Amino acid sequence: MNDGERRACLEWCVDLARRVGRTILLPRLQIGRPPAGLRKKGIRDLVTEADELAERTIVAEIGMRYPEHHIVAEETRHDESQATGWRWYVDPLDGTTNFVHGLPLFCVSIALYGPEGGEVAVVFNPAIDECFYAARGQGAHFNSDTIRLHVSDTAELIDATVVTGFAYDQQRFPNLAAWNRLMPRTRALRRLGSAALDLAYVAAGRFDGMWEPGLNPWDVAAGALLVQEAGGRVTGYREGEDWLHGRRLLATNGALHEVLGAEVRAAEMESI
Repeated sequence: MNDGERRACLEWCVDLARRVGRTILLPRLQIGRPPAGLRKKGIRDLVTEADELAERTIVAEIGMRYPEHHIVAEETRHDESQATGWRWYVDPLDGTTNFVHGLPLFCVSIALYGPEGGEVAVVFNPAIDECFYAARGQGAHFNSDTIRLHVSDTAELIDATVVTGFAYDQQRFPNLAAWNRLMPRTRALRRLGSAALDLAYVAAGRFDGMWEPGLNPWDVAAGALLVQEAGGRVTGYREGEDWLHGRRLLATNGALHEVLGAEVRAAEMESI
């Protein structure tokens, strides 16, 4: 994919995310009552009619434009065993619990990855009309090409605002020890309930770093490229780990990467 093809793909992807967010998700956002088609996938894991319709729309449009590409989407297609070369990671509604409760912290997350990694990414929050997007080698932007994103320059952990999340399966992916360890060592900790937005906010300098266990590729693929193109760093908890599939993500402004990673690893060892 050359720069022109990448740019055209990004523009199409931004348009797709905005259309899905504005025409499918936003009209179904309810205040004070559950949205249509709400059901449980697990004890805490919810899915709505909006999730499913948004995903069907995105998958269908990608399939028409890029029929040779593989699609990995949250609600329908998980198997990457046949994925070689180009693959899309789609989370049609990241932050479903927030959406169900009428909280304006949810988004459409779409990313294209190729043999060399991330190529294009879009994270769009229709509730407040914020669109974060990036293309390989072309930087990350907010709402228009005139606003370029850059990570923060915070250099000390005690001055940092850091975000995380808690997996549905806390037995398998515990995170409370790291939260408790980092609470007195940072300026503030936050938990928003949308990993894609967390990463977009790291890219925008709103947060200085993020860590979280238990995430899936569709949760992080778009946001991670945003962070990288905004000058930040993305790894697993340890350098060399497969952060996309390894389910232990660390993303920072770069300056805090080593110290935040060390604290998270120390908490992990304490909880064993």
